[in-house]
Amino acid sequence: MSEEKQGVKTGWKVSADRSIGVNYADNIPTPVMAVDTDFTITYINEAGAQAVGLTRQDCAGRKCHSLFNTGHCNTHDCRVAKAMRHNGVFTSDTVANLPSGELPIRYTGAPLTDGNGNITGGLKYVQDISGETEVASVIESIVEAAVNGKPDTRAPAERFDGNYRKIVRGINKLIDAFAEPFSVPAEYVDRISNGDLPPKITGEYKGDFIYEQALVVKGDKGRSEERRVGKECRSRWSPYH
Repeated sequence: MSEEKQGVKTGWKVSADRSIGVNYADNIPTPVMAVDTDFTITYINEAGAQAVGLTRQDCAGRKCHSLFNTGHCNTHDCRVAKAMRHNGVFTSDTVANLPSGELPIRYTGAPLTDGNGNITGGLKYVQDISGETEVASVIESIVEAAVNGKPDTRAPAERFDGNYRKIVRGINKLIDAFAEPFSVPAEYVDRISNGDLPPKITGEYKGDFIYEQALVVKGDKGRSEERRVGKECRSRWSPYH
């Protein structure tokens, strides 16, 4: 969850005179806040204040790590600190410990500069990625089940909306595409090993799964061979021979 996406140094920069930007940030429905070089909050939008369970006035003057309290806070992993150190834009995933509980987030840190290009602080933009994290966890669980020999396990696609539902349905279909063609030969091998020659395989398969047809032909030949050998054995070992 800590994969970094590094922006170019000529990327997102915010000047000291940012009144227009602040007006825009006030209307963004996800947390945005600005800090000085000591990580004291100098600005936070309404969405950010609501996320931490405080008013905007109560947030002002506090340290940012006291509000979002992530695993990156007060460490070199903090992307806001890195943005100020390297004068660049950095993004990563972590977990915020909020009054409402743990929240998986993706956040971006960018430097704030004055008119002369001197870094005066940092800007933090936060996204809730709990839905993405849940989808990743569900997919990981069904893949692990398939690897461990449980190909009948499927993910509950109805729990998700939009593209997340499409992704989960797609994974389910992918497992179906592999599980069904392999389950039939497995059953046949088991039956044959127990002396039971099964009937023809009648399923229709595509691409590399056409090997099933070869198994069908061999099955037909096997039945003919079984009859021939059976007759020969009965004739050879008959007490009346």
